[in-house]
Amino acid sequence: MTETLQEFTTSHGQTLRVDSATGVLRGVKLLGLASRNGRRYREEALAEAIGLYEGAKVNVNHPKGHPHAPRDYEERLGVIRNVALRGGEGLFG
Repeated sequence: MTETLQEFTTSHGQTLRVDSATGVLRGVKLLGLASRNGRRYREEALAEAIGLYEGAKVNVNHPKGHPHAPRDYEERLGVIRNVALRGGEGLFG
């Protein structure tokens, strides 16, 4: 049985490279310098946060119940690698 998963995101103004053979997305924006809720982030702070993002697990949806509740294996989407700061833009991996 084949299921289709459709998520919404915007890559407006970004170049995203998809390696279908390995299932790797390259150039994904992880964190920008400004959020939709009005927060602003200094580039220095983002540079210091690179280690927090490198190797972080990527899941879909939120945990059920408590924020630290165990995740179902189906929720794991991937792992963040090759995190880098792009000046004036934010963190990418």
